[in-house]
Amino acid sequence: MKFVTLVCGLLLCAGVEAHHSRANYDMQTFLEYDAIVVEFMWSNPHAFVVVEILNEANQPSRLLLEMNSKPILTGMGWSADSIAVGDRIQVRGNPDRRADRKQLFVRYLINPDGEKLWSFGRTREDREAFEASNPVVRKPLIGSTDFSGIWNRARLTDAQRSQRDNLKFPLTTKGEAAFLEYDANNDPAFECLPKTPPRTIISAYLTKFERVSDELLTISYEFNNGYREIHMGRTAFPADVELSPMGYSIGRIEDDELIIHTKYFSYDRWGNDKGVPSGESKEVFERYWLTNDGKRLEVSYATIDPEYLQGPKIPIRGAWVLRNNIEFTDWQCDPDAAIRHLTGE
Repeated sequence: MKFVTLVCGLLLCAGVEAHHSRANYDMQTFLEYDAIVVEFMWSNPHAFVVVEILNEANQPSRLLLEMNSKPILTGMGWSADSIAVGDRIQVRGNPDRRADRKQLFVRYLINPDGEKLWSFGRTREDREAFEASNPVVRKPLIGSTDFSGIWNRARLTDAQRSQRDNLKFPLTTKGEAAFLEYDANNDPAFECLPKTPPRTIISAYLTKFERVSDELLTISYEFNNGYREIHMGRTAFPADVELSPMGYSIGRIEDDELIIHTKYFSYDRWGNDKGVPSGESKEVFERYWLTNDGKRLEVSYATIDPEYLQGPKIPIRGAWVLRNNIEFTDWQCDPDAAIRHLTGE
């Protein structure tokens, strides 16, 4: 039996994760440039800036700047008007490891107004200063009573962090072979495809539960506009269900818990975790309960997939906090932006 430690997706990555690996960037090296903006692409899953700099020969050269997604940037003070073509800016970030790629993953840039605009890794001091100078008046939160609401992933507890760091997931021979061929550049998100359960259950982005009727609960995921329908009040699956990426979900309320069982999944290239596909026999089991007067949503979930995973179900814990007073955005993934860090164009 092969055990592989999977520290993202199934195991609740602690930080705000981008939708793809930053492995092509040297995250320990920082470069700084004075630059002139040539292009600003305000897009999802990542925003991009093309700038003109002076190279080592003191000749004009273009550099591609990659940044985080629009929701993350907006939360740190960005907007579509933060910079414009022709602006003189300063930028600090991490260079691409590939010598032939003139790319930088932006830590922050300073626009002509002197604003320090972060892409990731914002210091606590800068966050507190930004929040103090940009106070937001939010409507009071009213706790959920039926699981409905806009939810944001909560910080990991010590127990969850320990589980993430120590859990080893057993793969079948087929699962191991797929994992050994893992290539971050094969991420389905580069095709603007949403993540599927269980990977989508605890997302770095917002999740919206909506009780449409007694028979239907919907779950929407901000990232790549993922969407599920939970058919409530059922304890058995219909006989004529078509396979689909999100599967077919049935749910019920039992002892104040929302219990969801999903099966009838179609094949998914990374359906179990990064580099680990899922097959048509995959089943996902979810259990949700409200705490903190309906302002916190706890979850325990597990997966079985005999084609790629061995052993019994391993429950994973996580939680959300209610965020009904912030905006749930339409992701609108741009296919060109999804692969631009690969093409370098």
